[in-house]
Amino acid sequence: MFVVMIMICLLLTSIPSPFVSPLDVSRRSILAKTAAATSFLGVPAAALSEDTDSFNSRVNKLVTKSELGLEVRRSVVKGAQVLDGVDGWWEKFSDRNGLGSARKQQSPYPTQSTPPLLAPLNSKAFDFFIEACDAAFLQAPPSPSTSRDTLTTEIERIRNLVKPSFDRMATPSPITLEAYCRFRAYSSLWGSSSPSSSSLKRAKSQFSLAVGSALLNYLNVNLPSTPTLDSCSSTLLAALDKLTSLGFLARATLSDLTDFAREDFADGLDTTLTVAVDTDIFQESTILLNEQGFRLFTPSVATFLAQSIYLLLPKTTTDVTE
Repeated sequence: MFVVMIMICLLLTSIPSPFVSPLDVSRRSILAKTAAATSFLGVPAAALSEDTDSFNSRVNKLVTKSELGLEVRRSVVKGAQVLDGVDGWWEKFSDRNGLGSARKQQSPYPTQSTPPLLAPLNSKAFDFFIEACDAAFLQAPPSPSTSRDTLTTEIERIRNLVKPSFDRMATPSPITLEAYCRFRAYSSLWGSSSPSSSSLKRAKSQFSLAVGSALLNYLNVNLPSTPTLDSCSSTLLAALDKLTSLGFLARATLSDLTDFAREDFADGLDTTLTVAVDTDIFQESTILLNEQGFRLFTPSVATFLAQSIYLLLPKTTTDVTE
């Protein structure tokens, strides 16, 4: 059985603690700076006045053929190997002795096993999701002239363009076709308006929050009255369980919250949570959209829910990596 597991990483950022030093003295930073310093090769200032081509030729010969150049290159490689060895030794030493806040806050991925089969898809829930996505897109359109008719025309244009290819697939899926056409239309309409990067980022965030909020209302999930990291995680799991029962996912799990993660979040440090999703009904359309460069909007129901829920936490931002 071929199983695709989608890992969604949530980076939660709260207000920085005043007791956290801004000075970067991490092990990797020190090693990087040391490597950069040891591989520097100075050039005599007098040589800069020579003809550029002649000078470049001499430098190239000096570096690649002379004994000095070969010795310097060997020294750089040897130095990198030594630093890499020190880096690996330090990682093992840190793991054995529980050192390093960044490594301590990393939660292990959930144990992989064969996922259960998808439940029969609830057609009403699917239709609601599609309509919620259209409404979210039109709520913040790329231009004032973008209407539902504009969106429908673009969806049908894409459908007529790609349907022959979908029909030739071994197992053509109407769900994949529907999601692909819609989300490609969203990205295409935004791309044709020549937006700025900040506009695209804002549009993606607004879209995700709008769809996530609509799904939470439809699923009738009780939101925590006093949001905490634990209560928001429990709410997300409850919402994912309901999506699983409706046939959107085969299984979804959330990485365990460790005491280190709670402490880091309370201290204003970045906290990473991982959602493992098995057999998302939209995974084929998402893969196609990403491969063809239409990455602005993708049908990730777990992402929509996670962003909407964790933003309930006061003074918190989210950054999602799929």
